[in-house]
This record gives sequence, structure tokens and C-alpha cells, in this order.
Amino acid sequence: MGESKSPTATELEAQELEAFLRSVSRSVVGIVGKQNGEFGKGIGTGNLIQVAGAPHVLTAAHVIAGCSPDELRFIMPSPIQIQERSPGEKPCLRPTEIVPREPLHVKACRIDVKLDMAAIELSDIYLGFQNLSFREIVPAPPVPNTGDYLVMMGFPSEQKQAYGENYMVTRFVEYPMVVERGSRLLQDFDPATQFLLDYPASEDYDPAGFSGSGLWLRKEESGLWQPNPRMAGMFLGYYRGSKLLYAVSARAIAGLLCGSAS
Repeated sequence: MGESKSPTATELEAQELEAFLRSVSRSVVGIVGKQNGEFGKGIGTGNLIQVAGAPHVLTAAHVIAGCSPDELRFIMPSPIQIQERSPGEKPCLRPTEIVPREPLHVKACRIDVKLDMAAIELSDIYLGFQNLSFREIVPAPPVPNTGDYLVMMGFPSEQKQAYGENYMVTRFVEYPMVVERGSRLLQDFDPATQFLLDYPASEDYDPAGFSGSGLWLRKEESGLWQPNPRMAGMFLGYYRGSKLLYAVSARAIAGLLCGSAS
């Protein structure tokens, strides 16, 4: 029998990224709200986090605008598959099952319009669900450096597919890179709490529906390698003319929800 070959550095990197995506997917939910007052038309993304040990869904405030907590519906995490790809290509997700939208037991909802942030507190029962991972947001990492690539997973509405008389949305993943503002004049951009990223799919589809998506990186730890996703920020909106995403930093989020980023 021939000797088994050790994976190459490229193969190891691909395997690590796939493990990271599977881990992130357990903390990402779709949110169904209103658009122009009509329920079921508004699609956004939320992230499962812990605040002082309590389970929350973190999203952009505009995703749930006009909805009471009992009106919101959620698309919960489900198993994912990684599409086949050529060496060097970033992984894409392939849905494996249709997941219905469903209500959750909501205890309270905190909204900050200035930061465009909403934290929906859930019943503690969800902490025991094995398919859900509620991420700690403190200590928050520093704002990512220019040139850093992050993982953004969400439910872009332009990728919806017809399903009978309705439609369904599935989770997609993109890999935006942090960029500098430079001399660009960007309305309402706040460099104290926000940062900018490019949008790799700008020529393919609009990022609407990614609103509220976490921007994830791996928490570096010594010892045995683990995926350990860590939120660096949350996507809020898109400057279409500049083809740039803007996001609120995890430090700003943690400072508001926990009183400190550390």
C-alpha cells in the first residue's frame, strides 16, 4: 500500500476555512420583517451573541424597523455544505435543506438609532439548543487593519429563489477586505465607530439582506487549532457610488451593550 500524503499548506488552509465557516453558520440567522409596511418582504441578517450571559440576536436597527418583537420571524441555522471549487478559490455555501421562518421567544429589544444597532434578548431556553452558538462579544477585538479580509455571512435578498407562490432565501458568504476612507466624501460615515470594506460581489448583486451580518475573524489562541469565530464588526449599509460597505466596530457594539469593550 502506498504511503498516505500529508495535506499541503494550501489544503490545510482550505480545510481550516471550511471549519471556520461551519462554526460561524451556527451563529447566523435570517430575519424576516417588513418592507414598505408589508410583512415578509424585508430580509436581513442577525448574529447570536451573549450579553452578560443572556442570549441575544444582534442586527442592524433598520432591519427590524416597523416591527414589534412578536411580528419578527427568524431563519435558524441549519447544516451547510461547501461547494466544490478549484484550488485557491474561496469556499461558497450550498444549502442542504429548506428551513421555515419561525418566531422566537423574545424577552426585550434594545435599539440604538445612532449606531443603527438592535439587540433582541431571547429566552434563556435557547442557550441549551445544540445547533446554536451564542458568541461572547467581550473582550472585543480592535478595529481590523487595512488589508484584513473578514468573513461576512448572510441572506442577500437579490439571491432569493421562487418557491411556489412565495420565495426562499439562503445564506451566502463573502470575503470583504478592510479599506481606508482616503479622500472619499461619504455621507454620515463616523470613523470613531465605523470602518469600511470593499464588496467583492459588487458586479454581481446588491448586498441588501446582508444588513446586520457579522464580520468575522478567528480568535487567535495557542494550543490545539480551533475555529473560534470572533466578531470584528457588523455590516450596516452600502455606498453604491463607491462600492463600499460600512460597518460598526465590535468595540462600539460592546461598549454600548456591556459598558466596556474589554
